[in-house]
Amino acid sequence: MTFSDTLNIRRQGLTILTTEGCNFACRYCHQPHDPVVMSPEVVASIVRFVERKAPSIGHLDISWFGGEPLANRKAVNKLSAEFCRICRENNISLTGFMSTNGYLLTRELLADLLRLGISRYQITFDGPRSVHDRYRVLQNGGETFSRLWRNVLSFRDLPDRFEILIRVHVTPDTISEVGSFLGELRGEFASDTRFEITVTDVNHWGGPNDASIPVFDDPGPTLKLLNEMIDPTNRSKPENVYCNAADPTHPPPPATSPG
Repeated sequence: MTFSDTLNIRRQGLTILTTEGCNFACRYCHQPHDPVVMSPEVVASIVRFVERKAPSIGHLDISWFGGEPLANRKAVNKLSAEFCRICRENNISLTGFMSTNGYLLTRELLADLLRLGISRYQITFDGPRSVHDRYRVLQNGGETFSRLWRNVLSFRDLPDRFEILIRVHVTPDTISEVGSFLGELRGEFASDTRFEITVTDVNHWGGPNDASIPVFDDPGPTLKLLNEMIDPTNRSKPENVYCNAADPTHPPPPATSPG
């Protein structure tokens, strides 16, 4: 999808935060993760908005964020079912994207979400288990790599068409470990075009642990080297990146409420 597509008045985009809460407590995260979830009233107002827009659009594109969007699976299921109904009744095409840590995204849940029109995902690793479990931990400090890795590998068994971008974080301290992990990813996914892989650097994003997070002065050469290690089948294609806030077809999400 190009930037010009987003300006098509027949397209309606929505960015939805189902919750500000998250089951992870990543060391470099800058979000507060307050236990705030989308209320039934907000869910109903989103449905009414899409119903009003339906006669004038031909395509609906939903972006799901959080916190961790699947921490409020009830809202995802309810809204997605309504979007499918509205699109079916009005002959509208439907697409969906979700940014998720992947811990709750089992193969069975992915199959359910695909049927609800959510076919594009971004999931992040920080490297192999030894690195990932230092940076991306549960709220209680527990490890996350094993379950996430098991989930992602299981997705290959689905016959459905989907797109999963595996984003791998790197810091100056983890270059060699990330390099070996990319080799493992290459071995697992090189024959499956549904998976794309990219490497990006961790930065100081304003979190409470910024002072203890090592970052690159110039990440360019390292990122170029590591991205070249990804199999061409899975190498993420450069795209024009824009912010949904600058897209007139993506109105700001309704406010959530404590829950």
